[in-house]
Amino acid sequence: MSSQSAPKKRKYRFPVAPITEAIHYLPALAALEDEGKLDRNTMATALGFEALNEPALQGLGAFFAYHMVEPKPSGKLALTALSKKMLQNESDLEALRIAALSPLLFRFFWKSLRQISLEELTQLLISKGLSEEDAAKAVEVHSTNAELAKLDEVTEEPAGLPEPKINARSAAQRARRAEKKAQKNMLKLPLKNGAMMIPREISEEEYELIQKTLTLWKDQIVKPENSLPAEAATL
Repeated sequence: MSSQSAPKKRKYRFPVAPITEAIHYLPALAALEDEGKLDRNTMATALGFEALNEPALQGLGAFFAYHMVEPKPSGKLALTALSKKMLQNESDLEALRIAALSPLLFRFFWKSLRQISLEELTQLLISKGLSEEDAAKAVEVHSTNAELAKLDEVTEEPAGLPEPKINARSAAQRARRAEKKAQKNMLKLPLKNGAMMIPREISEEEYELIQKTLTLWKDQIVKPENSLPAEAATL
């Protein structure tokens, strides 16, 4: 047996329940909202959970992923216009399609992987690091939603799809990776008050442009001899 630890499985966010299950609970959630009592705790109770534990958070997450519930500034929750449309007609294809394609992972399946079989999709997710259980669940829920919303008849993204929310932490990580990658192509020249980054493999014309620019900016860059420190100017 190898002493190496098993590779860490990746986690993707996706609804663990199909749209039909979410629609089932909409009347109860609408009643809570009318009473001004709809929040994460009361919602978890309405969904049948005894506490706001991990399974409950997964259940609540499905409503957020389907764009059926949204947070209010007060900390309460509110049903979206999409949910209210489903309350009036749970078979509304336009609403069902928006809900089915709101989860980013499911939207990716539909946009880029709709031509492959469900078995191939499951194996692809496993090869990308999902556990067999998560891969099978994601494909099962997506295929159920796709059949309900008749996504096989859709050729363009429906109007009204929510814009992907940018995760600040992920965006910062991507920015750091991009900066690190960019720095590999740079030469760092240490200076007294910082450092100058000079790109590698530039053309002769670009090199001459840098020289001319530094000459033009000399008065702004070079500190005159015997000049007072900046803080002394305020004395």
